[in-house]
Amino acid sequence: MTEQSKNWLIGLIILIIVAVGLWVYKANKNESSQVPLNQESGTGRLVVAVTDAAASLQNIKAVNLTVDQIEVQGTSQGWVTVTETDQTVDLISLKNSNSWELLAQAEIEAGIYNQIRLDVSKVVVVMTDGTQVTAQLPSGELKLVGKLVVESGQTSTIAIDFLLDKSLHITGNGKVILTPVVKLEIKSNANVEVDSANTVTIKSGRIEESSTQGMDIDGTVKNNFEVTSDLDLIGNTIHASTKSQSEGGLKISAAKATDLAKASAQIDTVISVQLITQNNKKVWQVGGLLNLIPKIVYVDATSGVIVNSSAGQ
Repeated sequence: MTEQSKNWLIGLIILIIVAVGLWVYKANKNESSQVPLNQESGTGRLVVAVTDAAASLQNIKAVNLTVDQIEVQGTSQGWVTVTETDQTVDLISLKNSNSWELLAQAEIEAGIYNQIRLDVSKVVVVMTDGTQVTAQLPSGELKLVGKLVVESGQTSTIAIDFLLDKSLHITGNGKVILTPVVKLEIKSNANVEVDSANTVTIKSGRIEESSTQGMDIDGTVKNNFEVTSDLDLIGNTIHASTKSQSEGGLKISAAKATDLAKASAQIDTVISVQLITQNNKKVWQVGGLLNLIPKIVYVDATSGVIVNSSAGQ
């Protein structure tokens, strides 16, 4: 073999080695970039902000909402605590200033999450005359469904806009019931600023979730929902009534129906009661809990007999 042939062969071998090396490098790079989010290592920053963009509310000066804990549920991580620090925000003040206030921020494991849970311990409504009224909620647990994507080294946001004009119900005797209706927007890869006053500015990001969700009188949260019935309180039980369901002349009152439901041992905590028509008969639908599990009991409005019961949503 001539010297020229040897040099040509050596050059060819080097070229093949370089080509194979580049192919292996690209293959490994592509493989690493395609790791699913729920398996991605590292953490991302999560910012939770709140505001109120509702219409004006007459005779109300402040609505002070206290959140004790915020959690998110991951597809593989289970429930992850974002904060356990009490935070009280005045939703009316946020509306007047047209601003978002920080509820929490934390570094959490990168991945995909599908639920947000806020533990609301207290809501105090301050009237313009200075009177303070503690609002009754169907449930202190506000559980919202929405896709949250947290990527390693990036910031994600949960923006919760309380619509107080759709949420607050003031009874004839001055009591207040709050059935929260919120607009939820979740972003990933967001550009967020939090100033020294805890005012949050979300400048950009990829929208992962945008929805309106509302709590029913039994504590369940539904998409595109708000309570439109007239509400009042029987003790601590929320009583809903509508013009289409007259309660006049019934042998069993709403209060009696709740007593019968508890006496049946099919429910131990009553949350709500409303009159409905079932199989052409008027029955009381009593919502509540049995050993902390949602339960609904149906009581015949004429005889007081327990018609049936079912698991709550």
